[in-house]
Amino acid sequence: MILRKSLCQFKLTNPELMSRWSSNNEEPMSHYLNNSCYRALWKCPDCGGEYISSIRDMATGNVDCVYCSMKEVLPGVNSFAVLHPDLMNEWNHLDNYLLCDPDQILDNCITPVCWTCPVCAHDYKCSPKQRILYQKRNMDACTFCKGLRRKERHYI
Repeated sequence: MILRKSLCQFKLTNPELMSRWSSNNEEPMSHYLNNSCYRALWKCPDCGGEYISSIRDMATGNVDCVYCSMKEVLPGVNSFAVLHPDLMNEWNHLDNYLLCDPDQILDNCITPVCWTCPVCAHDYKCSPKQRILYQKRNMDACTFCKGLRRKERHYI
Protein backbone atom coordinates (compact mmCIF):
# COMPACT_ATOMS: atom_id res chain seq x y z
CA MET A 1 0.00 0.00 0.00
CA ILE A 2 2.85 2.41 0.80
CA LEU A 3 4.51 1.54 -2.50
CA ARG A 4 1.34 2.41 -4.43
CA LYS A 5 0.94 5.73 -2.60
CA SER A 6 4.55 6.80 -3.27
CA LEU A 7 4.28 5.66 -6.85
CA CYS A 8 1.18 7.77 -7.39
CA GLN A 9 2.91 10.77 -5.84
CA PHE A 10 5.91 10.20 -8.09
CA LYS A 11 3.78 10.07 -11.22
CA LEU A 12 1.78 13.15 -10.24
CA THR A 13 4.67 15.33 -9.11
CA ASN A 14 7.19 14.32 -11.80
CA PRO A 15 5.39 13.41 -15.03
CA GLU A 16 8.33 14.66 -17.12
CA LEU A 17 10.61 12.05 -15.55
CA MET A 18 8.32 9.29 -16.77
CA SER A 19 9.11 10.35 -20.33
CA ARG A 20 12.85 10.40 -19.57
CA TRP A 21 12.91 6.81 -18.28
CA SER A 22 14.96 4.75 -20.74
CA SER A 23 13.53 1.61 -22.25
CA ASN A 24 16.96 -0.03 -21.77
CA ASN A 25 16.42 -0.30 -17.99
CA GLU A 26 15.88 -3.81 -16.68
CA GLU A 27 12.63 -3.04 -14.87
CA PRO A 28 9.92 -0.45 -15.42
CA MET A 29 9.77 2.71 -13.35
CA SER A 30 6.74 1.45 -11.46
CA HIS A 31 9.00 -0.89 -9.43
CA TYR A 32 10.82 1.97 -7.69
CA LEU A 33 10.02 4.72 -5.20
CA ASN A 34 10.75 8.36 -5.89
CA ASN A 35 13.39 8.43 -3.13
CA SER A 36 15.18 5.31 -4.37
CA CYS A 37 18.95 5.43 -4.78
CA TYR A 38 18.77 3.00 -7.73
CA ARG A 39 20.98 4.23 -10.57
CA ALA A 40 18.94 4.02 -13.74
CA LEU A 41 19.35 5.03 -17.36
CA TRP A 42 17.67 8.30 -18.37
CA LYS A 43 17.16 9.66 -21.86
CA CYS A 44 17.81 13.36 -22.43
CA PRO A 45 14.98 15.07 -24.34
CA ASP A 46 17.39 17.61 -25.87
CA CYS A 47 20.28 15.54 -27.21
CA GLY A 48 18.78 12.04 -27.09
CA GLY A 49 21.72 10.59 -25.17
CA GLU A 50 21.33 8.13 -22.32
CA TYR A 51 23.10 8.69 -19.02
CA ILE A 52 23.08 7.10 -15.56
CA SER A 53 21.69 8.82 -12.48
CA SER A 54 19.79 7.84 -9.35
CA ILE A 55 16.03 8.24 -9.20
CA ARG A 56 16.33 10.40 -6.08
CA ASP A 57 18.71 12.85 -7.77
CA MET A 58 16.50 13.09 -10.84
CA ALA A 59 13.41 13.69 -8.71
CA THR A 60 15.10 16.53 -6.82
CA GLY A 61 16.53 18.04 -10.00
CA ASN A 62 20.18 17.78 -8.94
CA VAL A 63 21.31 16.19 -12.21
CA ASP A 64 21.88 17.68 -15.65
CA CYS A 65 22.52 15.69 -18.80
CA VAL A 66 26.23 14.83 -18.93
CA TYR A 67 26.24 15.39 -22.70
CA CYS A 68 24.44 18.76 -22.71
CA SER A 69 26.65 20.00 -19.86
CA MET A 70 29.77 18.95 -21.84
CA LYS A 71 31.06 16.50 -19.22
CA GLU A 72 31.09 13.51 -21.58
CA VAL A 73 31.25 13.22 -25.35
CA LEU A 74 28.35 11.93 -27.42
CA PRO A 75 29.63 11.30 -30.97
CA GLY A 76 27.69 13.25 -33.54
CA VAL A 77 26.17 15.63 -30.98
CA ASN A 78 28.73 17.47 -28.83
CA SER A 79 32.07 16.25 -30.16
CA PHE A 80 34.88 18.48 -31.40
CA ALA A 81 34.21 17.54 -35.03
CA VAL A 82 30.55 18.57 -34.79
CA LEU A 83 31.06 21.81 -32.86
CA HIS A 84 34.05 23.03 -34.90
CA PRO A 85 33.66 21.93 -38.54
CA ASP A 86 35.68 24.99 -39.62
CA LEU A 87 38.79 23.61 -37.87
CA MET A 88 38.43 20.14 -39.37
CA ASN A 89 40.14 21.25 -42.60
CA GLU A 90 43.28 21.87 -40.49
CA TRP A 91 43.00 18.57 -38.58
CA ASN A 92 45.78 16.21 -39.67
CA HIS A 93 43.88 12.93 -39.97
CA LEU A 94 46.92 10.84 -40.87
CA ASP A 95 49.12 11.91 -37.95
CA ASN A 96 46.22 11.86 -35.47
CA TYR A 97 44.97 8.44 -36.52
CA LEU A 98 46.44 6.70 -33.47
CA LEU A 99 46.20 9.69 -31.10
CA CYS A 100 42.50 10.48 -31.09
CA ASP A 101 39.38 10.76 -33.18
CA PRO A 102 37.83 14.25 -33.46
CA ASP A 103 34.39 12.68 -33.00
CA GLN A 104 35.47 11.17 -29.64
CA ILE A 105 36.88 14.26 -27.88
CA LEU A 106 35.41 17.43 -26.36
CA ASP A 107 36.40 21.07 -26.81
CA ASN A 108 38.39 21.08 -23.58
CA CYS A 109 40.76 18.26 -24.59
CA ILE A 110 44.33 19.19 -23.60
CA THR A 111 46.13 16.38 -25.43
CA PRO A 112 48.39 17.85 -28.14
CA VAL A 113 47.36 16.75 -31.62
CA CYS A 114 48.73 17.47 -35.09
CA TRP A 115 47.38 20.26 -37.28
CA THR A 116 48.27 21.35 -40.80
CA CYS A 117 48.50 25.08 -41.38
CA PRO A 118 46.34 26.22 -44.33
CA VAL A 119 48.74 29.14 -45.07
CA CYS A 120 52.18 27.52 -45.09
CA ALA A 121 51.19 23.80 -45.12
CA HIS A 122 53.50 22.98 -42.20
CA ASP A 123 52.49 20.56 -39.46
CA TYR A 124 52.45 21.70 -35.85
CA LYS A 125 51.20 20.37 -32.52
CA CYS A 126 48.57 22.07 -30.40
CA SER A 127 45.78 20.91 -28.13
CA PRO A 128 42.18 21.37 -29.37
CA LYS A 129 41.47 23.62 -26.38
CA GLN A 130 44.43 25.87 -27.22
CA ARG A 131 43.56 25.83 -30.93
CA ILE A 132 40.05 27.11 -30.16
CA LEU A 133 41.52 29.89 -28.03
CA TYR A 134 43.81 30.93 -30.89
CA GLN A 135 40.82 31.00 -33.22
CA LYS A 136 38.72 33.11 -30.83
CA ARG A 137 41.54 35.63 -30.45
CA ASN A 138 42.25 35.73 -34.21
CA MET A 139 45.82 34.59 -33.62
CA ASP A 140 48.02 32.27 -35.68
CA ALA A 141 48.33 28.85 -34.10
CA CYS A 142 51.02 27.66 -36.49
CA THR A 143 54.50 27.89 -34.97
CA PHE A 144 56.01 28.55 -38.41
CA CYS A 145 53.68 31.44 -39.18
CA LYS A 146 54.35 32.93 -35.73
CA GLY A 147 58.10 32.79 -36.38
CA LEU A 148 58.85 30.28 -33.61
CA ARG A 149 60.33 27.73 -35.98
CA ARG A 150 63.83 26.38 -35.53
CA LYS A 151 66.48 27.71 -37.83
CA GLU A 152 68.47 25.35 -40.03
CA ARG A 153 71.74 26.69 -38.69
CA HIS A 154 70.95 25.20 -35.25
CA TYR A 155 71.15 21.72 -36.73
CA ILE A 156 74.53 22.10 -38.45
